[in-house]
Amino acid sequence: MASHLLIVNPAAGRGLGAKLKEEARRLLTKASIDFKVRVTKWPGHAREIAHEAAEHFQVIAILGGDGSIQETAGGLVQARMDAGPDPHLKPFAALGILPAGTGNDLIKALQYPTDLGHAVDAIARGNTRDMDIGRLRYRIAEDAVERERFFVNNVGLGFEGQVGVEAARITIPLRGTALYGLALAKVLRRLANPSMKVKLADGTDLGEEKRLLVSIGNGNTCGGGFRLTPDADPFDGKLDICIVEAKQARRIPRFIPAAMKGQHVSLPGVKIYRESGIEVEGAEGFHGHADGELLGEHITWARAEILPARLPVLL
Repeated sequence: MASHLLIVNPAAGRGLGAKLKEEARRLLTKASIDFKVRVTKWPGHAREIAHEAAEHFQVIAILGGDGSIQETAGGLVQARMDAGPDPHLKPFAALGILPAGTGNDLIKALQYPTDLGHAVDAIARGNTRDMDIGRLRYRIAEDAVERERFFVNNVGLGFEGQVGVEAARITIPLRGTALYGLALAKVLRRLANPSMKVKLADGTDLGEEKRLLVSIGNGNTCGGGFRLTPDADPFDGKLDICIVEAKQARRIPRFIPAAMKGQHVSLPGVKIYRESGIEVEGAEGFHGHADGELLGEHITWARAEILPARLPVLL
């Protein structure tokens, strides 16, 4: 039986996953890695594949972006949790990453190579470290059903989610900062500053007020390179949380360059917290995304928590 499983998301990176599939196969073969390939066919399929295969492979590698990584990691972590209170009694696959996404933010925090050949080298070496992963529960106004998912890099509520919605609507072939920059320009025409009630896991109540965004970072970049949580570390057992008070659209162009460099943290109306979790409520609803995957446009409640050292990842 093959020791490695390669999951390919052909839709990742606006079709980049499909383009890189054969190159990934060639490089894995050249590196003498014994592997099988599964191709995803619908949203959430990578999670299903990883959950099913977690006990049967040494490494499960994903060819995709942050959303694909999220799905694969979620499947692996869920398999460990399903194993009971002591999942270390059974061997489970480690996560390998072959970047092919739109933003590719998690790999920046992991200092992971963007070049496919170097990423395959990392998989061949097999050095692993247990990474933190986030768990998100949330409800949207349409049905008020509580949903749950894991996240590997970032959850953005408010402004980030609004930009994500606009990015998803753009059909021209852009990726990374260029895509999110165009989406940002569209958002400024109808910027929302929703009312959000925020409480931290330690019990600190930050009250309810209009806010531009609440960014919850396990990694230190989002949106292809915005450093809203510049000091976040996916191995420290904490979430870094950036909260920005309401801003007028005309002030956003000044805020963005600072946020791209992580220099916004000293600006008025910006607060950074390091906590194990956070709860956000808003009766009028707010936009949201997790690892670039849209959650909804009318989220009324969300709770994020960190699960320390739950995911072995190849570095």
